[in-house]
Amino acid sequence: MKRVFGTKCRGMTVVELVVTIGLLATAAAFAAPNIIEWLPNYRLNAAARDMVNHMNRAKSSALKNDCYGVITFDLDISGTTYDYVIYLDRNKDLQYDSSETILFLVNFNTDYSQSVSLASVPTFPNNGNGRPTLAFNRRGLTIVAGGGLASGTVDLINTNGKTKQITVSAVGGLRIS
Repeated sequence: MKRVFGTKCRGMTVVELVVTIGLLATAAAFAAPNIIEWLPNYRLNAAARDMVNHMNRAKSSALKNDCYGVITFDLDISGTTYDYVIYLDRNKDLQYDSSETILFLVNFNTDYSQSVSLASVPTFPNNGNGRPTLAFNRRGLTIVAGGGLASGTVDLINTNGKTKQITVSAVGGLRIS
């Protein structure tokens, strides 16, 4: 090995290695509880952002395909109940039919590791099947059963008790608070 300014190059001693590992273990012990508490909050934020992104996709798909982009909550498809389903409703009846194109199937328990759920029933009017449903027409406006405009909210909650609310305005505006 080369000498640098008259000293020998040496590796780490066993004592230095044990001290370094001990310091890292202590830092990890202090950080672990914060990470465990932070993870459900991260998943809640992700679920809220995903829902808004899915609704925006429903709006843009309604425009592109000249149909309704619909979100229906608590919908059973092929024996599996989803927290919400977003689909293209070509016959514009606000009810899912097997011939319609599904854009998103969301089950909070599986998609967000059981740390996010609906805090309450969404405040959108029910469709003909009794499910809270909201649709976007090709202009991006919200449509409900009967053809009127409507607004409403969806409340999400995580295992820490923190909530996020997604608000949909009658003119199709989306906001997370």
